[in-house]
Amino acid sequence: MDEQIESWQNKIRDLAPLMQKAEYELLKSQADEKRVIALCKAVALSEGIKTASGQDNYAENQDEVYQSRLAIAVAKGQLSAIKVELKSLEVGFEEWRTKMVNAREERKRYGAWQKVANKDHTTKISITKTLKRYLGKRKIMSIKGRKPTKKEVEHMNKVSQLGCIVCRNTNGFITPAEIHHIEGKTKANSHFKVLPLCFEHHRKGNRFRPISRHPYKKRFEDAYGTEEELLEQVNKLLDEDWLAFRGLLHQEQKVYS
Repeated sequence: MDEQIESWQNKIRDLAPLMQKAEYELLKSQADEKRVIALCKAVALSEGIKTASGQDNYAENQDEVYQSRLAIAVAKGQLSAIKVELKSLEVGFEEWRTKMVNAREERKRYGAWQKVANKDHTTKISITKTLKRYLGKRKIMSIKGRKPTKKEVEHMNKVSQLGCIVCRNTNGFITPAEIHHIEGKTKANSHFKVLPLCFEHHRKGNRFRPISRHPYKKRFEDAYGTEEELLEQVNKLLDEDWLAFRGLLHQEQKVYS
């Protein structure tokens, strides 16, 4: 981890002398332009052009002034290119750091079970028993939430069968979905207020598209709509599926009657 951080820091540090040189070249080019213009005005005065506007016109028509302004444009371009590269490194570092945070959280959740399970070379030990062996007498924390009723389980199964609502809206694809509770898992009817989201849109931790709901709720809603809007769409899709099913059932009854 430390080596990777040092690698990112070295990449950013390597740009420092390049940016310093580019800024120097830009300032030098601007100073050269002023000096050339002053010299051209002095020549114009020696040739009998006494008005300021006349001297400016004389200087504007000199090739030396034109070349000095080209040098300024080149220096600005070089400085802009280095700034873009620096910004790209910053974005890349942020994405890498997000992935590392997510990986660390995953290790916290499942690392204890994997460590003991690998040591015992068995998958027959239950997760609870394995954690107790690893943690000793310390209390095992469980995920907060109210146990869903039978109807809530049936509802969540139907919701997940719709596929990811964001993938459906953005790409028209039906992708496998996980259940996302928009109001947690402890409130009344909380298991009915759920959205079907694929792993990437749910909890992968992407800051940029595909944006994950966890932990970027505001970015997620700005890009795909509020959770309430998506919930309304999900419920509407469930109603449409139910109406379609009733229509097919009615047709079959007519055939066999």
